[in-house]
Amino acid sequence: MPGFIATIGTNIKVASSKEERCLLSSIQGKNFFIEHRTNRKFSNDKFLFENDGYIFLLDGVVFNNHQLMEKYKCSEWKECVEKMHSKNALTFYNEFRGSFLGLVYEKNKDSWLFYTDHVGDKQIFYTKLEDGGWLIGTEMNYMVETIQLNNQKLTPNRDAAYMAITLGYVIEDNTLVKEIRKLVAGHYLVLSNGEIIESQYHRFNNTPIERSKEEMIEGIDRLFKKAVKLQFEKDKEYGYRHIACLSGGLDSRMTVWVAHELGYTHQLNMTFCQSNYLDFKIAQQIATDLRHDFMYKALDGGNCIYDIDRVSKLSYGMACFFGLSHTFSMFNKINYQDYGIIHSGMIGDVVVGSYMYAPQYRPALISDGAYSTQVIDRLKDYSFKYTYDNAEIYMMYNRGFGFCGQGALAYGHEETETFSPFYDVDFLEYCFSIPLEWRCDHKIYHEWILSKCPKAADYIWERIGITIKEYKSKCQDLQQKQLISRHYIQIFGMQVPAPNDPYFGEYIKGFVSRRLGLRKKVGKQVQQTEEDNHTFMLETKDHMNPVDYWYYGNLELKAFMDDYWRTNKNVVNDKQLLTDMTYLYEDCKATYDKLQPLTVVAAYKLIFGK
Repeated sequence: MPGFIATIGTNIKVASSKEERCLLSSIQGKNFFIEHRTNRKFSNDKFLFENDGYIFLLDGVVFNNHQLMEKYKCSEWKECVEKMHSKNALTFYNEFRGSFLGLVYEKNKDSWLFYTDHVGDKQIFYTKLEDGGWLIGTEMNYMVETIQLNNQKLTPNRDAAYMAITLGYVIEDNTLVKEIRKLVAGHYLVLSNGEIIESQYHRFNNTPIERSKEEMIEGIDRLFKKAVKLQFEKDKEYGYRHIACLSGGLDSRMTVWVAHELGYTHQLNMTFCQSNYLDFKIAQQIATDLRHDFMYKALDGGNCIYDIDRVSKLSYGMACFFGLSHTFSMFNKINYQDYGIIHSGMIGDVVVGSYMYAPQYRPALISDGAYSTQVIDRLKDYSFKYTYDNAEIYMMYNRGFGFCGQGALAYGHEETETFSPFYDVDFLEYCFSIPLEWRCDHKIYHEWILSKCPKAADYIWERIGITIKEYKSKCQDLQQKQLISRHYIQIFGMQVPAPNDPYFGEYIKGFVSRRLGLRKKVGKQVQQTEEDNHTFMLETKDHMNPVDYWYYGNLELKAFMDDYWRTNKNVVNDKQLLTDMTYLYEDCKATYDKLQPLTVVAAYKLIFGK
């Protein structure tokens, strides 16, 4: 898998790469070893080289490298990076736009710099070794296999395990291993004199700036088009064809649609979901109308779950394996030879929209964004390492960047790069400056589409089962009936419309529709008894990935999952943790309450099972 592995101040042996598809290069010094393991795409954007004073490594793809070369008056990208570093040694990469990570070794000072991009979708892990040296790598499998090879200690991180079985992903700089930490979005590491210092070079904030609706729409449109063009031009630079995800939602639709309108008309659009679900029908209709190539992968039966061990080697329990397995089931079957970046609509709904249901900022809670709250109290004493201005910023960094970034590992990252224009730094910063009342309920999102891409609004929005034109009309009818004075109550830590709220009826209607399986909504609460108020159920096949329908309807899959649990659960030696995981898997009905313990079991097999 792509990235690098580096040892500094130690003589341990690095585990050999098992990935035949990656290109390998290395540099070794008296007190260090660096091996660059990179996919074969976009080779001019990435490098490992040294000169008299420095070693530079850069991996990933930098969309604006030609603009930077022009700005710094350089004819070569390597030369440009060197020049940028000479002017701003610690944070020169803050000007990069794209998906990247890197390191710089300053020989005279014996000082190392490690950095990841603004959204952290390129990972870096690090650990201090028993002999005082350091191991730094971009994949958990690099780290774990090297530590195992050298018989060094690996200790379970109990908090991280509870994050995995409640939130569905591991937050902040945690991993399932106490000794291994993760470099988070917008941060860098400096290693000098045998010690590492972590610092922040960029932080998103959501301080609102008042603008007119028209100004906001223009700003969104201008910056989104700029982000889309940067990504798709990188394909053209290397002579690659365009490949882009497309579903029944708004986010991938806008990536595909805006790219098409900008002239990137020859696209392969890809969709995966349960057969005949809206995601397929809508995506197929859009791709057909735009005359794009279209590829579809059915998820029927939940067969992707059988790949639990294979997929777990990508994430090592950092996120629920199922969040990667359904994606992996499609993208593992693609021949990427002719194609470039996998363009997605990742996190668009919470950038132009918001994670907040109500236009009110509040402090972050550990339960924010949890898939299951059954045993969330085990994390009640966990203290956030980083400061979050409010719950939205917490959710964006940990769910938006951290969790969704894990999902990107399943997009063929051994073969190519992937990115979303909604991740673009300038676009993100602008959207976060839009007042929350405009972003909640996708208000400004809808206005942008209706104003700038009205034909894209002619298709059903999968989330609500109607077009946004119809949705807006319904909202206007409701507003005409009464003054809009919003009222909210807290249920299971979530803000929802109160009975006296004008949108309460729509909320109840949606809630009932989801219970009947007529509409999909992540986070559906199911209460069977006072104690059993966990998670959400997807009991009919009318969903993108109806895990409960699969588990309870596919006896072979159910037997596989149950046997996997019984056979491997004792890899967890922590009695309290195992008791709680057993409760989730054996006593809870929702399949997500089962998938998350399976995630930890599969990861523990890799890490502690040898």
